[in-house]
Amino acid sequence: MSKQNTFSMAGVCSRGSLRSLRTWFLALVGLCWLTLPAGAVLMRTSQMVGFQSGNLGVVGQTEGWNGSTANVTVTAGSGSLDGTPLGLVPSAGDKADVSATDSTTTYNLFAPVTGVFPANRTTNVYYSFLYEFHNAADVDPAGEPIVQINRQNSGSAYTVRAYARSVGDQCQIGVAKTNGAVAWAPKLIPVNTPVLVVIRHQIIAGGDDVVDLWVNPDPTTMGSPEESVPPPHATAMDGLEDTSNTGPGRFYIVSGANASFDELRVATTWAEVTPSPLQCSPPVITEQPTNVVITAGVNTTLTLAAEGTAPTYQWQVSRDGGQTWVNATAGWGMTTPAYTTPNLHLADNGIQFRCIVTVGCAQTSVTSAVATVTVVPPVPTPPGLVLHDTWADGDRTTGPVGISNSVWFASSSGSLYFLDGLLYGQPAPNSSRLWIGYFTDDTETNLPVHLEVGNAIKVTWRWNSTQIVPSGGNLRVGLFDYADGGRRVTGDNFGSGSAGNGLNVRGYMAVIDYAQTFGTSPINLRVRTVLGSENLMGSTGDYPVSLATGPTEATNAPAFQDLVDYTLEFMVTRLAQNEVEVSVTITDGQNTWSVTGRDPVYAYHRFDAFAIRPNSLETTAFDFQFKEFKVEVLQAAVLQPIPLVHARQGNNLVLSWSDPRFVLQAAPTVTGPWTNVPAASSPYTHTIGSGLLYFRLAAP
Repeated sequence: MSKQNTFSMAGVCSRGSLRSLRTWFLALVGLCWLTLPAGAVLMRTSQMVGFQSGNLGVVGQTEGWNGSTANVTVTAGSGSLDGTPLGLVPSAGDKADVSATDSTTTYNLFAPVTGVFPANRTTNVYYSFLYEFHNAADVDPAGEPIVQINRQNSGSAYTVRAYARSVGDQCQIGVAKTNGAVAWAPKLIPVNTPVLVVIRHQIIAGGDDVVDLWVNPDPTTMGSPEESVPPPHATAMDGLEDTSNTGPGRFYIVSGANASFDELRVATTWAEVTPSPLQCSPPVITEQPTNVVITAGVNTTLTLAAEGTAPTYQWQVSRDGGQTWVNATAGWGMTTPAYTTPNLHLADNGIQFRCIVTVGCAQTSVTSAVATVTVVPPVPTPPGLVLHDTWADGDRTTGPVGISNSVWFASSSGSLYFLDGLLYGQPAPNSSRLWIGYFTDDTETNLPVHLEVGNAIKVTWRWNSTQIVPSGGNLRVGLFDYADGGRRVTGDNFGSGSAGNGLNVRGYMAVIDYAQTFGTSPINLRVRTVLGSENLMGSTGDYPVSLATGPTEATNAPAFQDLVDYTLEFMVTRLAQNEVEVSVTITDGQNTWSVTGRDPVYAYHRFDAFAIRPNSLETTAFDFQFKEFKVEVLQAAVLQPIPLVHARQGNNLVLSWSDPRFVLQAAPTVTGPWTNVPAASSPYTHTIGSGLLYFRLAAP
């Protein structure tokens, strides 16, 4: 079917006599499509190197994986599928286990932005991977998807699928376009035998796309140039084309077949996705890590780019000016091109990092340049009012930010407007909108809110809505830090609601079931950990860590009602140096829904922005009337003494305490000197030595 562009507009009911008519605004936004730079043909290689055990979408973020399902997992040290008998270079890292339970939530974001492979430009996109079926009885004989390619920004709009079906005690693989018949490769695949799958998506501008499939292609063709690509084993031509210039960008592993998956490669040439041991290239670092300056209490991400055949990575750290180096063991991505350090403090000032890149088939390693991290003292925000805005001036975009003036920008300017002196947010039909409000300026004298241990930030938003959907609501709000590496929005029309300048932006998000009746628990609190995504709030895959969901007893109960004022309080309390408590409370004065969770890992405690994202008109409401926006820093109550519980286990002393805000200290005598025990948390185990040592708890 040829590509056709269509446009439709949904009708919207007016508010009636309840209040002055709220005007419906529509805006067309120009899009600039990113093209691939010359020579940039390899989009993604994922060998699952150095992953911890867990859900692939959580532990595999450094190689582009997203999603929190437990149906696609990695076990550290489990080893790889072996592709060398099939003509591939040796595998590295571990494999992923794909369960027999159906789900489509784990994906690799191989295109960093939309428009890398637009429908209006002819190009080829190749995908290759190793796959191993474990039991033919778990594979539907009528066929079921095992992988699919989606739009870069969509969890549902797929363009290409690979299918599997059982044939007796063996399996068969095929491909299809959207709504098209499956074209099956003739090869039958025994279980517990790795198979190399190569898919080519021929995007043809103005014509019918073609999808080709190879199952265990001839090893002599590995690494061949485009003019020598072997004939495919199956070709799918019928079905629908995706007319969107967003283009493909997500590679989903679809669980259900009881299998193993490994060695994903995405590129624009056959040679890049079929690397041969006969074409082994030594490692070459093309982009070096660079020095960075950060504020104490946050982490940083160091990156490099390297070429070579199946390179592996090992980041190292030095605390003595580069005299000695040890492998990094804290943080995330220590064996990937992008390494995120743990939170660094003033004692870490001057810490250095480097990366060793190795190509096994060449038996060669190269060492990167050294990156030095300078850690500077923070400027704590004292308790008190930061900002209180009711938009009485009829302006939302003009700075500077002050005690009574926030600045707000909209992904589409017509979606956040004043009418009769009141500020309204307008969701769009079948599309999200994003509204970002800053409560500090991006200047040296107007720094982000920085929480000292024991203090909390409370953001209050008061609003009401009309024509709230009956069920199936999806409203997202979040508290974010743009100051430490993010790129602040400076005006309207910065992109769709799913692309709100999220690169390097830390923070927390609440997903709210915004409907007249709760179909699920009202609030889900999540942590933003995929900092390499431009997508600020459009994908929960960028927030794979869920802190809390609740209250569970509210499911199926009456929820939000038209023209009722609601107050949301979003709080983050810094309990300890590396732990925060996050809570969201929503009330109308009669009903209250609240949820609280703790984050002892990322512990974000610096903020300068609050964001609101209605998923669409069909999943939230006709409008949102903004009534009040307030930001405060609160001082926690004075800590009362608590007991330090101790127990002996063999030659170990185990210390435990109930409040993580307290700091464990040690001293050689009762009178001191007392020093903090590094990185101590309850329970803490101390190996008993020959000398005396005293312990106590101290308030931070």
